[in-house]
Amino acid sequence: MTILSHEKSASPVDQDAIKSHGMGDAVKQAAANLPDQAAAAGRHMLKMGREAYCQTTDQISKFTKDTPFIALIVALGIGVCIGIKVSRSRTAAK
Repeated sequence: MTILSHEKSASPVDQDAIKSHGMGDAVKQAAANLPDQAAAAGRHMLKMGREAYCQTTDQISKFTKDTPFIALIVALGIGVCIGIKVSRSRTAAK
């Protein structure tokens, strides 16, 4: 098995750079490109997060418009659970 292959790889290290300049230069080049790749990945994840947030809020909004009574019951149940948790934590702290 050879390290240098003629096939295109998915790694950020350029195979031609390894052949012409050696492994050290190829690693330096990949390390120099790393901040740009990380920034691009971060922007992409932020965009995906925004889209997921918008879809979720749209679904919740549609659900509450279609079935307001069920949404009210769910909110009431969550409020009761939070109230019980807070009252138990206060009595445990005393």
